[in-house]
Amino acid sequence: MLIALNFDESQRGDSEKHVKLISEKKEGRNTKIVSFFGKIELEILKLPDEEAKVFMEEYGIKESALNTLIREAYALLGASFLLHRW
Repeated sequence: MLIALNFDESQRGDSEKHVKLISEKKEGRNTKIVSFFGKIELEILKLPDEEAKVFMEEYGIKESALNTLIREAYALLGASFLLHRW
C-alpha cells in the first residue's frame, strides 16, 4: 500500500507527527508513506530549473513528490514485477 499525504504549508510542524502516527498503525505491513506539500510542489514546477533547485534547497526538499511517489510505487511492486513486465 502506498499512502500519499498532501499537507498544507501551514502544517509543516505537524506533518511528521501525522506520518509517525500512520506508520505505527501500519507497522509490519508492506506500506510506504510519502508526505509532501502540494502547493509548494506546484510552485516549484512553475520555476526555471535553476530557481527550482534553489527553492528546493531552501525548503530541504531532496526530490520532487512525483519522483518520490514513482520510486516508492516501484519499490512496493518489487523487482520481480519489472522483470515480468519486460
